Amino acid sequence: LLPVCALLGWLAVASVYADHTANAVHHLARFGAWTAVYLVAAQAFQRPEQARRFWAAVCVAAAASAAYGIGQAHGVEPFPWAYERSELYYQGPGTFGNPNFAAHAEIMCVVAAIWLASHRGWRWTALLLPVYGWHLYLTGQRGGVVALGVTALVVGAFLIARRLDGAGRRRLARALFVVLVAAPLLAGSVGLAARALHRTGSPYPYDESLYVRYHGYIGACRMIAEAPWMGAGPGNYEIANPPYWTDFEQKRFAAERLLNDHVHNDPLEMAVHGGLPAAAAYLAILWTGVLAGFAAAAGGTTRDQRRMGLMTGAGFLAFGIDGCFGFNIHVPASGALLFAWAGVFEGVSVATASPSTDRVGLRRPLIAAA
Repeated sequence: LLPVCALLGWLAVASVYADHTANAVHHLARFGAWTAVYLVAAQAFQRPEQARRFWAAVCVAAAASAAYGIGQAHGVEPFPWAYERSELYYQGPGTFGNPNFAAHAEIMCVVAAIWLASHRGWRWTALLLPVYGWHLYLTGQRGGVVALGVTALVVGAFLIARRLDGAGRRRLARALFVVLVAAPLLAGSVGLAARALHRTGSPYPYDESLYVRYHGYIGACRMIAEAPWMGAGPGNYEIANPPYWTDFEQKRFAAERLLNDHVHNDPLEMAVHGGLPAAAAYLAILWTGVLAGFAAAAGGTTRDQRRMGLMTGAGFLAFGIDGCFGFNIHVPASGALLFAWAGVFEGVSVATASPSTDRVGLRRPLIAAA
């Protein structure tokens, strides 16, 4: 609750101080709506079974959209869209409207579907995973695939360390966890850098879209350095960014009459919105989800608690990594799902710890609102 309220409160202050206050308040409303989603979910959900039903509905809806996107990519389209001749159209946006939007939501659903499939009666959700995988491939998603890979590595190391810790070897378990995560990440990073250096002459992945993003990061950092406390205000990046364009961006955007709507890096963009305090509050939300999830996975008294904790820690970790290469907190579907996820996990955890807690008769209206 504290980091969520801190983020909303600081963005509200930044909106007042922004040069384009009306636009900032307009975009602030989205974060206000997501905060309401979090608060409602935290009150409405009390049992693991409710959480499973919620995520099953989300996963089925996302899979239906992914299947529709797969059809688009292969020329099967019962409802032609206005931009069906666009390159983005053949990456299968589905009903999300953009392939990147779809991918950000589906990465969360991959984690949720695996969690659901670990429960008896919900094994069928594993059948949705090939649909997500196929669609993610068609979208050309890279950041999300990296996020899922790193998350799988961390979860695997955690499960091995937890088993060793259960045998009474706590110090060895902690050391092994660090080694199992750090060594593959280091080796993989060095290997990818060497491959990129050999192919392109640069140790960083390089193509036109990535090159544009690298320059966008430069401009975003300049904006943050100029207003480190209040930023430019929520949603004002695309308005305030042009004076900070690099020479490359000025030439490219003049020739193609384009601009970047987002930084393609959530922590940087949040710092542009509301300065470093807003970025810190946003990272606190992510790390609270990761740490609280893995803590429940390690110390939960029931199998449901441990499995839901592991799913939550993994989900928030994947979301955070994916956000370092995109803008998933700013996409309506994935942004709202993150706050709903936080609320569902908190509501079930609190109710499990204090089963006699009375929710003042508001549970049914709140479920209807959710």
